[in-house]
Amino acid sequence: MEVTNRGRGFRSHLRPPPGAGSGWGLVLVDRLSDRWGIDEGDGMVRVWFEVDAQPAEPARRGRPGGSGA
Repeated sequence: MEVTNRGRGFRSHLRPPPGAGSGWGLVLVDRLSDRWGIDEGDGMVRVWFEVDAQPAEPARRGRPGGSGA
């Protein structure tokens, strides 16, 4: 997946300050993706990311906190 936008690029890839209402996009991309990167040039900025396909876990049986019997 990728997103392309006209813009000035990124000055920092660090987390925004605590309580910031914006600037969390790359933090989320970093946490949720397996690989990502930024390509900048010609007045365009492209952020891309990849997520590896993983098989779904089988459903658990029993009650939460129970013995499952």
